[in-house]
Amino acid sequence: MSQSTVGRIRDRIEEGVPSWADYFSRVKQDVIIQMQGTEYEDWFAEPPQVTFDGGGLPEVKRISRKLRQYIFPFIKLDRGEGVKYSKDDLLKILAAAGRWGCQPNQAADAMEIKPWNHGKDVADSSSLFYRIWPMEKKQVMEMFIVCHAALYRLAQDYVDFGGMTEVAIDITDWPTYGDPEASSGISGTKPGRNFSHAWQYATLSIVGDRMPMTLAAIPVQKRKNSHLAMRKLFTYANTKFDIDRVYLDSGFYKTKVRKVCDDYDVGFVMKAQEKADAIDTLKDAAISLNDPYRSREWGVGEWPDEDYLWVLPSEKRASRRAGEPDHPREDWTTFYSNIDPEKFGAERLAAYYRRRWVVETKYRVIKHRFLPQCASTEEHVRAIIVNYAVLLYNMWQVSNLIADEQGDEDEDLYFEANYFLGSIVDDSKGIETASVVNLSEHSKVLNESPWF
Repeated sequence: MSQSTVGRIRDRIEEGVPSWADYFSRVKQDVIIQMQGTEYEDWFAEPPQVTFDGGGLPEVKRISRKLRQYIFPFIKLDRGEGVKYSKDDLLKILAAAGRWGCQPNQAADAMEIKPWNHGKDVADSSSLFYRIWPMEKKQVMEMFIVCHAALYRLAQDYVDFGGMTEVAIDITDWPTYGDPEASSGISGTKPGRNFSHAWQYATLSIVGDRMPMTLAAIPVQKRKNSHLAMRKLFTYANTKFDIDRVYLDSGFYKTKVRKVCDDYDVGFVMKAQEKADAIDTLKDAAISLNDPYRSREWGVGEWPDEDYLWVLPSEKRASRRAGEPDHPREDWTTFYSNIDPEKFGAERLAAYYRRRWVVETKYRVIKHRFLPQCASTEEHVRAIIVNYAVLLYNMWQVSNLIADEQGDEDEDLYFEANYFLGSIVDDSKGIETASVVNLSEHSKVLNESPWF
């Protein structure tokens, strides 16, 4: 009797009778486990996954293996000693911790009781951190810059990003509730949140409808140094594409940031900090004249008045408020840009800016679906965990590009984040990859001295 026949008649078998399909599936898995790492492993072709619908290896698992084989050579976890666990085994711990929202040691304990790990020496979190601990922050950042760039190149095979690219730069917080003096990497955050201190990362993301991809996440010790992070991110971006516009939140509303945009000849749109009397004057004039928007020449701080400040109604603000505003100005928002809103169109420019909200949503997904908990106060350890979470998110996005390209015209394949992570965490076979020798051969920006 064939396996598919056994599968079809399972429901007809009386309760209490052993399921031979389950029995043979366990026997097959035990044989596969015993063959791995022995001289007999190469004697057999990779067996198909046993499924009761007659299918083979799930598409999501095949794609996730392909992506890991493509990216993992750029992740260097070797310490020049005998390798007990593969990179795939070690990095599965971080993927599992992100998926389950726990710390790496808790994820490793849970991985140990997976049925396919029965009788095996399973990687634990101490083995992972043994390889991470000796790294320097510079080495970590260079490693992941190459990883993100490689995935971007792969994504270009499936989506046309165009000649000029819109990007968003943000400062993203990873909250900490411990001692704020435990590390120089911890700093204060914006007021009004349920946490006062956080690890902070400057991120560069592509803004677009099809592929909102993050290309870098670099640590920032103080928000006042955001202009220094911008220089690094612009330098990196210029090795990949020409920036059309950059979208920034009000935290970047400062003279030093404006100078960086000028030095790199980049068009920008940002929210203005609404402290100047001129802003109230603009809003009052627009409200009294019933104008759709109102603008004037402007320069932030010490910058000359060669840019533009404009105000227009904010549906977002109005929708978030219950009842009537204390003053009509409260339902208006303010933008600052070096792009003339009269020529480009104020509402059109604001609509383009709102596309960065997709990026903010993406960061929430990364934090709640891909980012593990972590108690370490070491900057390079935090940098690895954050960047690997971003990398997994990008791999998930690219996996859906590949699935969409390879799927049937009548079939709309889409992998949910948890499903994609499951294809990695629950991959009993795993993959083996070596490490590249020289990362600078795979990234132009690493040849910029100094970059990080």
